[in-house]
This record gives sequence, C-alpha cells and structure tokens, in this order.
Amino acid sequence: LDFAKDFFPRMVADGRFLAGYVSSEYIKDLGTPSRLDKAEVALKRGSVERASYRHRQRAVFIDRDGTMNEERGFIRRAEDLVVFPGVGAALKRLNDAEYRTVLVTNQPVLARGEATEADLRRIHGRLDAEVARDKAFFDAKYICPHHPDSGFAGEVKALKIKCDCRKPAPGLILRAADQMNIDLAQSWFVGDSTADFGAARQAGVRSIGVRTGEGGRDGRHPYRPDVMVEDFAAAIDYLLEAQP
Repeated sequence: LDFAKDFFPRMVADGRFLAGYVSSEYIKDLGTPSRLDKAEVALKRGSVERASYRHRQRAVFIDRDGTMNEERGFIRRAEDLVVFPGVGAALKRLNDAEYRTVLVTNQPVLARGEATEADLRRIHGRLDAEVARDKAFFDAKYICPHHPDSGFAGEVKALKIKCDCRKPAPGLILRAADQMNIDLAQSWFVGDSTADFGAARQAGVRSIGVRTGEGGRDGRHPYRPDVMVEDFAAAIDYLLEAQP
C-alpha cells in the first residue's frame, strides 16, 4: 500500500480526520536505493539535523518580478512568466548550501481584481516547474495581496488596505522568520527594487541588488542595497563565494 495513493484517500472516504503542516525540514522519499543512499549521506553529514526547526535557519529571501523573471509589468497569466537564464541553477546552489529559499513578493494584481488566487497558483506553478528543471525548489512563498489605492475596475475591496506586509514594509520577512525559525542576522535578501532593499533593511537582513528588472533605479523609496551585482546568478556567486 502507498500512503498517499491508497491509505489517505481511504481515510478521507471513511470520514476520518487527517492533519498536516508545511515544513522545509528534511523530508525524503526512500523508495529507491539511490534515494536511500542520498538520505544516508545527508544523515551522516548532519544535514537532516541542521534542517530541523530546533535550530535557527539561515535563509535567502528572494523577490520575484525583475529578479527571477523578466519585468513585464503586472503578470496576470502563467504564460507571461519568463524566467531569466541561470536562475534555476543558482537556486539549486542555495538548496545544496542548506539555505532556506523564501520567495517574498508584492502581488497587487489580486487586490486590483486583475488576477485570482487560482491564477497566481498557476503562475507560481510555472515558476516551480522552470526551476525544477535544475532540481531546484523554494522552501516557502510569502505573498502580499494588498494594494492601498482604490479606483480599479473589479478591485477587491477587502484587499484595498494599508498593510504591514507590502514591501518596503518588513512584514512578510518577519512572518517567515517566525514560522520557519530563521536567523535574520545570518540571512540575505536578493531583489531589484528600492522596496526590496527597504524591506530587508527594516527586517535587519543584508541585501543584494540585481541590475535586472528595475535595477534599483525606481526611486520610489530611499533605500540602497548592501551590494549590487548583475543578476540573480551573480548574487548567489557573491553570497556563496565572495562575501566575508
């Protein structure tokens, strides 16, 4: 029997109670000899224990539009998401280095009524699929759906508020740090806008700016990154190889 294919569906059909939680701790399916070998190596190297929420985790918070994918205004459809070359391979390097990878993105298209939550799931499904080509993954995604300004046709009034999670506010970073036991002093933020740099600064996280997307030239907020590099791949090069 398989838990996911046989046992859990039977429990649901019988009206039994199921509970679960999302975690970036070490989870591995040991169904093949090669997977068992990898898990044994991870166990001996301490990777399994280090990933436990008993220990403070180091993370890289990552902006989406302009950092991981082409800046094309507001992205409303999965088909419009074009990931930059080298992003998946760079993200895989972070996974292998045992950094928690956390996507942090403002998505006002939800408040403006220009995309639904289902649309956003499809967009992020495409992003996941693109980085998975390099066997990379995000440990978590934190999204601000709010937008403070009204006057858009089809807007969702419940989301038209001033919040503490819309960058440059640090709310998404602080929420992730609390839920994932992240050590902000050992963490980084990679982004392309002054809102990204502001959120990092206010959360106490060092920031790396990329020249893709807005390249820090938007002028909307008075923040600058700690380091400026060409693109996401160069940011990970700096983080893993050059920074003190």
